[in-house]
Amino acid sequence: MVKSFFLSGIGGQGIQLLGKILLYAANEVGMNGSYFPTYTGTRRGGYSFCRVLCTEERVGSPELPTY
Repeated sequence: MVKSFFLSGIGGQGIQLLGKILLYAANEVGMNGSYFPTYTGTRRGGYSFCRVLCTEERVGSPELPTY
């Protein structure tokens, strides 16, 4: 089972915190995962993105494979 989340927001660290919480929750139930944060160059009020991948298999990359 693979669950992929792409979260985005403006300003602050809420999106990054939510991504880390998802990753920690997946770890608590025995899943593997990866967390890949992305920020824009703006000091305040910039865009913040985060990709979280949770799976029962080993994770070698934060991107989903294309089939």
